Amino acid sequence: MAEKFDSYERALRRIPVIRISGSGKFSEDEFEVSGSGRVIGDLKTKLLRVSGSLSVDGLIEAHQISVSGSASFNDKVSCDMMSISGSCRVDGDLTISESMVSSGSLKVFGNLKSDGLIDVRGRIVVNGSVKAKTFLADLKGTSEIKRGIEADDIEIRSTPRERGIVVFGVTILGFRGGEGRLYTSNIRAKNRVYIEGVICDSVEGSDVEIGRGCEVKGKVLFRNSVKVHEGAKLSSPPEKLEE
Repeated sequence: MAEKFDSYERALRRIPVIRISGSGKFSEDEFEVSGSGRVIGDLKTKLLRVSGSLSVDGLIEAHQISVSGSASFNDKVSCDMMSISGSCRVDGDLTISESMVSSGSLKVFGNLKSDGLIDVRGRIVVNGSVKAKTFLADLKGTSEIKRGIEADDIEIRSTPRERGIVVFGVTILGFRGGEGRLYTSNIRAKNRVYIEGVICDSVEGSDVEIGRGCEVKGKVLFRNSVKVHEGAKLSSPPEKLEE
């Protein structure tokens, strides 16, 4: 009886209930919300575009996801490409086959994985781990990746925030705010690691550069070369790994 109920429940989830207030459209190829929307059930589409607000209570499969408004995905999400310029929350794992670019705010309660590029230009919080071929970040504000970062190449930079009046791209009557920070556990790269503004447990790579504002509480391990900024804090000298 329990098995029949589970099968019935899974069948129901494959037929999503869609509620949209304001403008939006839905087809097998495209789902767009520029007002306020909610989906109860699993959602499968080629293009998912959110410029208003959207909540999805179910699994998501898409070729491309674009969020310029506010999106809350309450289960696992898988797609080929993803872009975020607003705010996005994923309660499960987020899996991307090609690339993700986030210039807004992203929070993932599971793991974040990409077979290609992850490019973060804003704030990111991941309760699990991050794995990618290439991981790039230009930090703004405070970010956290609890279970570490693993990639072929890792580059994390920290940009001071400018506040004030901007005229022709120049800030006047303003000030430079605090630099971005990233808290994580272990950073492990197959090739190159460059980090700024990172507080972590350990760093490992072939060519490793520890930049300004960094604190490494454990070991720094390198195979080829290592460079440490004079203002960085290390608990012990870097160690060369045996080939």
